[in-house]
Parts: sequence; structure tokens; C-alpha cells
Amino acid sequence: MKNLFLILFALVCLNSQAKKWPLIEDHDKIIETAKTDIDKALQAPEGELYVLASENKIKGTYVFDISIREKGRVSSVNIVERIEGNIPDQNRIKDAIKDFRLSFKMPKGKSYKFRYTFSF
Repeated sequence: MKNLFLILFALVCLNSQAKKWPLIEDHDKIIETAKTDIDKALQAPEGELYVLASENKIKGTYVFDISIREKGRVSSVNIVERIEGNIPDQNRIKDAIKDFRLSFKMPKGKSYKFRYTFSF
């Protein structure tokens, strides 16, 4: 029983080591990487934002100010502009971005803001 516990503990530790996100400290690199992550999520056929847009038949162009904080979390999403879209689709995208997880982490106590235009 003790050996089984040790083996399971070792596997959990190894698995948690494998999921660590890289730390990016340069402001421009953080913004560039965040935009690249969103671009990937919008690509067919597996991107989570692409799937959301396809399933909900989202159309239009939406401009958001996105703030991100440590550990690659989106802290706020503010609507800047909506072109040829509707409010329910805008809110769906906003909620999906709010739950979006970036592939990197940032220095503690720092937050960054950038503008992103979604065109569907």
C-alpha cells in the first residue's frame, strides 16, 4: 500500500511538472504571444473560439480591449466596437474570452492590456 501511494505521488508530481507554462517577462512579447494564442483558438477545425463561432453561427466584427494578468488569465474584457454583429453573439465571444487560458504566465503583480479585433 505504501509503495502504491509513493508511485501515485511520483506520477502526480511528474504530471504537474509537465504542465508548467513558460514565464514571459517582456511586455511586447507578452502581447504578441497573447494575440498568437487567440489567433490559434480562432483557427479551424479545432480552435475553441472557432468551434464556438461555428456552432453559434456568429457573424460580424467585434473589437475588445482584453486585460491579462499573471498565470495567463484574462482579467477583463471590455467592448470597444461591434460592426454588423449582434449583442448576444458579442456577449458569447466576451464570455469565451473571459474564460480563455493563455499558454504562458507573466510576472506576479503585472497586468497588460491590448486590443483585439475578432472578424467572423
